[in-house]
Amino acid sequence: MRKGILYGLAWLILCSSCKQSADKGTMMTSLQYSLENASRTIESQTQATLAAFEEKLATPSMSAKAAIWLPKAKQAEKYKHKLIDEIDRIAKECATNGTDCKEINIVSLKTSLKEYTDSTLNVDPLITAEFSRNFTDAAGNGNSQSLSSILNRLKSPDHFNEKEQAAIFSQLKLLATQNTNAIIRFCTEQVSDPGFYYTVYSAIVSQNSAALVPGEQLEINAGLVHFP
Repeated sequence: MRKGILYGLAWLILCSSCKQSADKGTMMTSLQYSLENASRTIESQTQATLAAFEEKLATPSMSAKAAIWLPKAKQAEKYKHKLIDEIDRIAKECATNGTDCKEINIVSLKTSLKEYTDSTLNVDPLITAEFSRNFTDAAGNGNSQSLSSILNRLKSPDHFNEKEQAAIFSQLKLLATQNTNAIIRFCTEQVSDPGFYYTVYSAIVSQNSAALVPGEQLEINAGLVHFP
């Protein structure tokens, strides 16, 4: 997943160095459409997963764990929406400045990306262990050179036109949507159904009793039951 995102960001950097052309504008428009469509598809999957997760609260065999992990999934979803709202805000400001993203916008975006990463990974230690390598550190560490480079290039309108800039912001939102969806699915996997639970008990052999004569042997047969 991380490689796919970084590949997309690297492609944007490569494309930005190409000569301006009508074909380039068409490609960027098509790319943005694909990114936004992918985000909508994943978001629909996420909402369906959360709805199914809610149903586990009503299932006796899963309700206890669901009560623990559903809030964690919702917390991750909350962090995602906070980041996307911030990306939209910054994108609007950059567009107002004629595609010129000022230093304060870039710093704010990097800060928001790091806050999203740290907050999401800290939802639970198991999430940290499972996803720490999948998240790109927006502070500029590890495998984040492509991300940092493209964020820095946003500051110069000479590198990106309006369509390219919009595609970059769409790519960042897709990154958050994909990562959060994976985490929510991980949360649901922590709440497994053992496959059966008991709601009705009925005895195959009915209970009976009889008067005993003093000294008479008593035999007790028990334990034969059926769980429909």
